[in-house]
Amino acid sequence: GGWSSGQGFSQMSMMAIKGTGFLNVMFAAAIFCCIVPLAAVEPLEAENKTLPATEGLKKFTIEELHGYNGHDKDKPVLVALKGKVFDVTSETRFYVPGKPYAQFSGRDITRSTAMFSTAVEDLDRFDYPKEKEEYFEKIFEGTYVRKYPIVGELLPYESKIPEPSPSSPDDVPARAKELGSDMIKSWLTSFFQYVGIMSPGETKRELR
Repeated sequence: GGWSSGQGFSQMSMMAIKGTGFLNVMFAAAIFCCIVPLAAVEPLEAENKTLPATEGLKKFTIEELHGYNGHDKDKPVLVALKGKVFDVTSETRFYVPGKPYAQFSGRDITRSTAMFSTAVEDLDRFDYPKEKEEYFEKIFEGTYVRKYPIVGELLPYESKIPEPSPSSPDDVPARAKELGSDMIKSWLTSFFQYVGIMSPGETKRELR
């Protein structure tokens, strides 16, 4: 039995196919080895990108921050949350003088945001109940970090916690203040619904 050209071509074809299959397997294995390490570090990189770096940015004292309240046209309008200073100048409908949230401008509004409050006694304070943490982080990340540039850091300061004042249920001024607070909360509700951070159901639940 001699070696026929047909048999030789057939065997060579089978060897080529087997060789190609081996190369495909090796190529796939190489790609897999490269992709898996990248996939492992991707969540960490995404997490680091959530909050922009503040190294090299201006350090504000609380007194300096008060000067960026929108009354000086040559200065930006700033607010602080969680030690980060945000430039909110672009939001002319809310933070400039005469607008609904002008009292927040140039202030640390960490507690105000967590407590969903516009009370003066909650400004320039960073303390708030632990149960408010999830709500605060939603607003901090979803509104401020997402919408406004971070332009600096707020240096540590002594937060002045006001003494609680006794009041009776028949105290008319206290009731008037409560009604005014309800009206402003209604404005805040509309604001958070407008920026798309909270749905109508969520805002109603928070106000209870």
